[in-house]
Amino acid sequence: MRNRTCYTGSRGSFDGRTPYGILPYGKAMGAAMRSCLGMELGLTISNPFLKQEDGTPIVNERRFTHTHVIGKSGVGKSTALERWAIDDILNGEAIAFFDPHGHSAAEILKHVPPDRRRDVIVFDPADRRFPIGFNPLHNIARERMPFVASSLVDSFRSLWASSWGPQLEQFLYNGIAALLEVPDGTLVGLKFLLTAPAYRRQVLSHVRDPLIRDFWASDFERHMPEREQRERTLSTLNKIGALIADPSLRNIIGQPKSRLRIADIFAGKILIVSLAQGELGIRKASLIGSLLLSQIHLGALSNSRPFHLYIDECHQFGAETLVEMLSGIRKFNVSLVLAHQYLDQLSPALRSALLGTVGTTVAFRVGTSDADVLAREFGLNKEHPALEQLAPHTALSRNGGTHHLVMPQTDAPSYPKVSAIRAHSRHRYARPAGDVEARLAAFMNRLDSAPKRRPNKKLLWR
Repeated sequence: MRNRTCYTGSRGSFDGRTPYGILPYGKAMGAAMRSCLGMELGLTISNPFLKQEDGTPIVNERRFTHTHVIGKSGVGKSTALERWAIDDILNGEAIAFFDPHGHSAAEILKHVPPDRRRDVIVFDPADRRFPIGFNPLHNIARERMPFVASSLVDSFRSLWASSWGPQLEQFLYNGIAALLEVPDGTLVGLKFLLTAPAYRRQVLSHVRDPLIRDFWASDFERHMPEREQRERTLSTLNKIGALIADPSLRNIIGQPKSRLRIADIFAGKILIVSLAQGELGIRKASLIGSLLLSQIHLGALSNSRPFHLYIDECHQFGAETLVEMLSGIRKFNVSLVLAHQYLDQLSPALRSALLGTVGTTVAFRVGTSDADVLAREFGLNKEHPALEQLAPHTALSRNGGTHHLVMPQTDAPSYPKVSAIRAHSRHRYARPAGDVEARLAAFMNRLDSAPKRRPNKKLLWR
């Protein structure tokens, strides 16, 4: 077991004191000491088949081999993820929580203690007045650029899988690889790289990779007539244009400087990613989540401090990136908790990785077809009905042994001033939307008035 500092009111010997005052011993001990034992999955409940007693805490000491959570809608998955994440926050851990609905984000924020308020980053694209700048092209070391370009292409592939092709991949990879070398390059620049010769030449004046330069200067510009350029890039432009037409997305990925630094998150921050699909739409929420995930993957490769990543509805975010993370980031002290509703939501590769490599599985009530598959994971007879008949907020867990668990509600005190957390996050990481839009308008004006045939240093996004 890892040596970790337990959260207490005084960060010393525990006497029941918390930032909220002195709590009853049992409740305070639950909030303060649970994480010292590890990730407590839940409490055992009577199950004659498993020959277990009531009330024994089951601690996930294998959390760095990752946790797979599966179950139908409304059975308690999200509530379990919230409680585990809150425990980590109370223990002073660094975490990121991806919430595709917005409800879990609001619940977790209510339980952030005052002395961790300044650790919180609320990434909420629905907050259109104060967009957080997130530029996945910003400040990438040269040796990491090919990895980042490939990861970002994977994010787009997961979004456009049904219409993916080699030409789309070629334009995206070479475009992203070129913009990575440009000061203040952003993903919004992909559109102008394809359509504005003066901007393209200015970008190429910064590109040192000979193959990327050759693609744009020779294959695309010199040997492809303008009509052919338009025809070949039409599909790519339609897809990019549909994304950046939405100001809520454009104002996030169009800010040249990332105030959201992934290295800071690994150093002890609490990143709450609220991707309310009802406001953003599934495609845009999926893209933003996938782009963030690719950057977290990059940051994980140089991490040493314990870090915990929770993703609800994980199938919606960068399946290829998740497969790579499941197989490769344990040694970097990063744990994944990935939740979804049923196995057919997963890509074949992600399904295989979750069933074959994770150290812990937590199964709430599932359908018949999933129960047949999972029964083997839990050492149950195929005909055993346990997985189809579990009550809400109960689950079977497998992490060295099989246990029947109840998932208690969090016993951490709630703190009402969530608005103060959001205000600090806005001040530290966001900009007023009007400022961002004014800079974009100035960039567009420079582009419209630029000479068509020679590089212009003023074209870079400032």
